[in-house]
Amino acid sequence: MAAEPATSELPQPSSFSDVSEPEPAALAVDDWMAQAVAAEAAMVTDVQASSTPAGLNIVLISDQPLSASESRVVGNALITEIPNATLNLTDEATAEQFSPAEGIALV
Repeated sequence: MAAEPATSELPQPSSFSDVSEPEPAALAVDDWMAQAVAAEAAMVTDVQASSTPAGLNIVLISDQPLSASESRVVGNALITEIPNATLNLTDEATAEQFSPAEGIALV
């Protein structure tokens, strides 16, 4: 008695029309590092400023560790950039604090 040959159906290709194009590959180390860091953006959810005997202490509450660049002075403002961080406050009034310490008008 001869056995019938086994048959199987090939799967039909699925539709990829909803898939977006992938981002182009980074060609330089700096580009690669920028892509890696961009994927890890931190959310700053609270800003706390308090006066201390040494001056002003500013604490940013975040879901990930933050990395600040060097601070610089522009006019009478001290500026510190925090790359890959997004300010996401539940109470936006906490972002501005007037006269938090002697000699400081606004944070």
